[in-house]
Amino acid sequence: MTTSTATTTGTTAGRRPVPWRRIALHAGCLAALLVMLYPLAWLLATSLKPADEVIASLNLLPGKLEWSNYSTALDGVDDVSVGRLLTNSLLIAGGAVLGNVLSCSLAAYAFARLRFRFRGPLFAFMIATIMLPHHAVLIPQYIIFNQLGMVNTYWPLILPKFLATEAFFVFLIVQFMRGLPRELEEAARIDGCGPFRSFFLVVLPLTRP
Repeated sequence: MTTSTATTTGTTAGRRPVPWRRIALHAGCLAALLVMLYPLAWLLATSLKPADEVIASLNLLPGKLEWSNYSTALDGVDDVSVGRLLTNSLLIAGGAVLGNVLSCSLAAYAFARLRFRFRGPLFAFMIATIMLPHHAVLIPQYIIFNQLGMVNTYWPLILPKFLATEAFFVFLIVQFMRGLPRELEEAARIDGCGPFRSFFLVVLPLTRP
């Protein structure tokens, strides 16, 4: 009797309860994954559909594979090749990123670390420009670049980024720089660093995150 009871107890203790919560969690994650991957699958399937089937059919899988869609896409738009379009995008995006990082960090360093007259009102004026809608400055910008002869060039899309025109980015970097200890700059100043060397050698590397 004792042996039978011990055996039954040992068998029950050896069984692990079914992890229903973990199973439900994994099932929910898989369902969310399918929902997020569906637009990608639809995009891939639609790229192989004929033009009349894209709108007329709601089926995910194409009824007929049109591999010529890819060759048509590579031919470009209005005699402009895909390589040219990609080069334009990379050039404009790269120039905008470089200009914003350099100019906005310099402007933020001036507002966060340097002391000069009207620093507070100028910073408030810069923050106020965030509320300006893009359409309000579009026409004046066009007039300025048209008078400078820069219309239909890359400059109107890249040059303003080097002038710290993105006030929101300046605001973010100012808040980060204000949290850096001033003792580091004071030590650099004792070693003979001016504002620019302190910025490039001390503050900017610390602002990398």
